Amino acid sequence: MHFIRHNACRGVKVAQVVDYVGLSRTNLETRFVEEIGCSMHEQLHMTKFSRACELVTATNLAFDEIARTCGYPSVQYMYTVMRKNVGMTPKEYRISSRLGKEQGKEF
Repeated sequence: MHFIRHNACRGVKVAQVVDYVGLSRTNLETRFVEEIGCSMHEQLHMTKFSRACELVTATNLAFDEIARTCGYPSVQYMYTVMRKNVGMTPKEYRISSRLGKEQGKEF
């Protein structure tokens, strides 16, 4: 998990996680699902997505810079991922989270 948290936004793939840990892919995937409850691929995705959400809500960085920082191949792809996961574009999510904070709600 440490390796994933520190490298997901650098575009690391499952194969690189496997190489780093030094176990067979099957063995590591099985252990990962048993311990974490999702696949390594899903965890890589969620780590990148969580970082993107954090940057969208906590900064004024441009969305193309956030996409690049989080390892997305394009800002359009990041838009697709955000819409799929939270039902909003990054701009809508940023506005919504800031409105929520003003009203005392956290997202």
